[in-house]
Amino acid sequence: MNIDTVVDKEYVGLSFRALADAPISALRGISAKDAKALAQAFNVHTVRDLANLEFVKWAAAITTLAAQEQETPAEKAEEAQLDDGVEMSFPASDPVAISAPH
Repeated sequence: MNIDTVVDKEYVGLSFRALADAPISALRGISAKDAKALAQAFNVHTVRDLANLEFVKWAAAITTLAAQEQETPAEKAEEAQLDDGVEMSFPASDPVAISAPH
């Protein structure tokens, strides 16, 4: 990923240290109004503040772990029942009848 694609044009080319200390409005898609709301709600003023916000860390961790989570036994059983139901409705092993002209 080219970092310049996620920051506003006035922040293109800055070092990561400088970007971390930049206002969150430096991130493309976060307006001054959005930045003000985040500052009021969470006391977030810089990109670093946003990255260190506990809610952001929790959300990132949950999302990362969700991708690796194993299905519960109940979820596996439900999936197996769905598979069995589909197989009973549309058996893949049924031969296709084709009549050839003689």
